[in-house]
Amino acid sequence: MGLNGRLEDLPLLDIVQVVAFSQKTGYLSVETPRGEAAIVFERGLIVSCFTPDTPVIEARAAQLAAGERAALIRKRIEIALEELVRLREGRFQFSLTPEVPAIVNRREIRGETLGQGIKAEELLLELARGMDEDRRDAAAAVESGFAEAAEAVTPGPDPVPIPEGTLGSGTTDTATDTAELPEEPAFEDKALPPLPELEALPEEEGRHRIVLLVDDEPDLRAVLAAVFIEGNWQVVEAGTPSAAHRAARSLQDLGLPFVLVVDRGMPTSDGASFDGGLEVIRRLKQAGFEPPALLMTDRMTRPLHERGRKLGVARFVFKPSLSRLDPEQFAADIRAFGEHVRDTILPVLEPAAVLLPPVSAREAPLPRSDEAWREAADLQRRLEDLRRPQDAGQVSALVMSMARDFFERGVLFIVKDDELRGLGGFGPAAHDDIILVIREARIPLSEASIFQEVVASGRGHYGPLPLGRFEALLLDSLGAFRAREAALMPLVTNRETIALLYADNPETGAAMPRLDTLEVFLSQAGRALESAFLQRKREARAGRGESGARADRTGLAGSARQGS
Repeated sequence: MGLNGRLEDLPLLDIVQVVAFSQKTGYLSVETPRGEAAIVFERGLIVSCFTPDTPVIEARAAQLAAGERAALIRKRIEIALEELVRLREGRFQFSLTPEVPAIVNRREIRGETLGQGIKAEELLLELARGMDEDRRDAAAAVESGFAEAAEAVTPGPDPVPIPEGTLGSGTTDTATDTAELPEEPAFEDKALPPLPELEALPEEEGRHRIVLLVDDEPDLRAVLAAVFIEGNWQVVEAGTPSAAHRAARSLQDLGLPFVLVVDRGMPTSDGASFDGGLEVIRRLKQAGFEPPALLMTDRMTRPLHERGRKLGVARFVFKPSLSRLDPEQFAADIRAFGEHVRDTILPVLEPAAVLLPPVSAREAPLPRSDEAWREAADLQRRLEDLRRPQDAGQVSALVMSMARDFFERGVLFIVKDDELRGLGGFGPAAHDDIILVIREARIPLSEASIFQEVVASGRGHYGPLPLGRFEALLLDSLGAFRAREAALMPLVTNRETIALLYADNPETGAAMPRLDTLEVFLSQAGRALESAFLQRKREARAGRGESGARADRTGLAGSARQGS
């Protein structure tokens, strides 16, 4: 049974149903940002599941009565599955086995495996219901919190007296989906001359220096990023080779050169080795990106040095590892290490960060403009805001604030009861304040329209609006003025569109700007909402489980006394 691929293409809920329907025995390995996870099946029934954060079950659990122990293992399976089905990115692979394995991905699972499996549909139905509840809760929270968010956004000026026009007719210009690109052809190492010795350039006023930091350990990456930011570096983070490739492409599209700082010892995309850092450099080189690269490593051998040099590694640096058993000392060591890299190595590599367009576009290099620098810096600041604890109203306010930087007018709709309902916005309207106008707006999603298409697909529309019935009604309410194009951008949580941003330029009729950073921000805003609601569930579960945990400990102790 050859079942493998990417979660970007096939949601985990669908994958589990395929395995369950086929009634196979084996395990489904899932790549997560924190490491390997797995779901174990016996003739299509789920008998075990764990994530990298699932604790090893206590040995004392074996002393529980059979029913109590099965209930404990089932609860662990439910918690792990709930985290896994929310993943948007990563690889999966199903491995057939003649019987339920005792060890999966180097983890001993005999003590956390059910003797009688669970029907997948039982768990999946509950998980799907929970995700639907989260989407409804997120939409309701955005709706209830938007009144405050809208007040935080200053209404736009009154409409200028311009003869009313239309957005124009034309075919739908749906943006190309570039979330996953075809794999590049195999790359052969070729000897490359070493980079010349460079001297640090004096820092230019207003210049934003960018580091693409790639490491699969989020905590370590966060410490290094904070240290680099303190030194006035812009930091873009990635945790896997695939994420690094996408981040590099985004920087490339913005015309922003960068220095690559990458850890060698992360898993490769296929999980075959822990030379993921070299894979990152190789994949970027295949795509035509040649940033000056600093390879962090906890060991150095002659073959590794030669491989790195052939790929174009400019510098090697040893990363602290011996103090890992002492968390405080290790944190101090990593910080000192980061300061050394920031102060002595990055300034020397940065002058070599010359923008090289992809091989297919070498004849038309992208400009390195001050505007692009400012755009990247602003995006980073706004993403930092999303990383802090947020409620839905704050996320909505951040989305609208970001939209004001790109468009003269913006309207936010919520998806509710199979229709779009206007929440609020900014900019001019034809007859009244735009917030009063838009809160009366209703657009059915049961009938074909560009709005229905964007909500269903989760992909934006950019360009002239098709002049259908509902498009015309919206423009009659708002007033098109000079606008010739519009953007419809979805806000997605748990793979479903919960809100829709409409934006255009009615005052000047200006062409639509580049929207790369706005798309990135909307994607991260959706994830911020997901994280907020998942964290709320964890906290609620932890609160409910406190008394249960005490009861479990009492039960374990009682069982131990009876056994003695």
